[in-house]
Amino acid sequence: MLPVLSVAETMDDFSSLMQLPIRNVEEVKSTAAQASSQIPGPTVYLDGKTPLSTMLSPVKKGHAVRYLFSYPVKANGITLNETHIMMPMYKKIQSTYFRKVQGMKIEEIGVANQKYFPQKNGAVFGKNVTVGVAEKMLGYWRNKLDITALKRAQTSSNVTAPVNVVEKKNTLVILAAGASGMGTQILAASGIPDKMTMEKIREGTLVPDRIGKKAIKLRRKLLKFFKETVPSTEPKFSFASCLHWDDVQIDEIKGVVTFPKKTRLSTYRGTQASAPFTAMDFLQGVSFWTYHEPTGRVELHFSASIHSHWPDPKGADSAPAMVYYGSYDGDSEIGLQPAAFNPVPPSEMAYQLSMGASLYPDDYSYLFQPRSALCQQSKIDTIKSNLQMLPMILGKMAMNDPNASGAFAAYVADLLPCAAPFVKPAGINSSAFNIYDAAVLSHAAMEVPIPYQMDIIAGNDWWDIDVTLVPLAEGLKEPGLTLDEEDFDD
Repeated sequence: MLPVLSVAETMDDFSSLMQLPIRNVEEVKSTAAQASSQIPGPTVYLDGKTPLSTMLSPVKKGHAVRYLFSYPVKANGITLNETHIMMPMYKKIQSTYFRKVQGMKIEEIGVANQKYFPQKNGAVFGKNVTVGVAEKMLGYWRNKLDITALKRAQTSSNVTAPVNVVEKKNTLVILAAGASGMGTQILAASGIPDKMTMEKIREGTLVPDRIGKKAIKLRRKLLKFFKETVPSTEPKFSFASCLHWDDVQIDEIKGVVTFPKKTRLSTYRGTQASAPFTAMDFLQGVSFWTYHEPTGRVELHFSASIHSHWPDPKGADSAPAMVYYGSYDGDSEIGLQPAAFNPVPPSEMAYQLSMGASLYPDDYSYLFQPRSALCQQSKIDTIKSNLQMLPMILGKMAMNDPNASGAFAAYVADLLPCAAPFVKPAGINSSAFNIYDAAVLSHAAMEVPIPYQMDIIAGNDWWDIDVTLVPLAEGLKEPGLTLDEEDFDD
């Protein structure tokens, strides 16, 4: 039986919490924030009380972020016809990816493991969402790699706390993330979901040629990188991420998502890193699917009109959160400005929970223990038992039952030991469980279908990479076809 924790019960051990000083983030001015084109956005309170300023910043032209995902067809069980691409649900699918972040001038390349699932009741990104993807991005190259969080872990006292102490701290972190309404705050402060963006995407049907031509450049960079490079070493960085689509059809009988080819789709994305740097990003924009005949691969192209970047909470006094925004169609001058606001007031309860968690030491080794130590059969049995209670808990949360948040936090805390492969970052002993981890895991627990939470969230295959599927040249069909760029002009 899943215990229902009241906030009072959770706080019993912290009745004499010392009121720690609050960082004055409102007065912080970063170099980027002084650009004349940027304007102040809303203030948010990740821990319930400490103010974090945001800044709205337009990109010069086009979209704020562009992604390309490239999937081998046969090895992933993907099927396609003249009009649609069918992606199987509930199983791991591997792709290579390229990401270009305009506002931050970042490019990166890696491998993404994804698991698709239906969302019949919508999602936090909007009621029209019908498809979700849980994702682990494993990065091998990035032109700018922040190692702030890794340095913090390496210079820590490397405390290894008793398991019951770590788990109590983790539960408090999860409770604090929920009590602060952190997810609601940062989505609204990002201006997501933006209704005009959705409407503009739906006004069009086929993908404009200009977007397709920009996608070619991303493919070329992937081809160049993987021409001779196979990721035989450990990833240098990683992200726990999600993807969501509006109004995409599911074939429950065949167990597939049916994506129309070369059709603009309203799309959302969340991504989070814990080490070597800590950050969270939310995105909204347009995506489309194609089949690239020369490589025999299916491609997903995602371009974000809105991109919010949320900094390391432990270093939030050095920079504001940034909300970058571009055009609707990826080609015109700035066409939107996010309707950014924060509907959630500060919460003393969330702050006290955050401060209670901070009194426990950070254990940078917990998430990196062998699965046999973290996810024992007793844990698995507990999770399976708790899953029977989850529909009732989520229903009570929807009705604002004051006890439901504690019960949900207890479920997520029990799930964490078996979900460590999904949550943990690259490296060994590089990060302690933090508020962004809590938000990601809670989001997944709310939206992944209950019968598949063990296979998807608590799966042990998130870090498995089939190196034979990585090079894009692996799928070349025509004898003698080379990787010269001109061979890939569409």
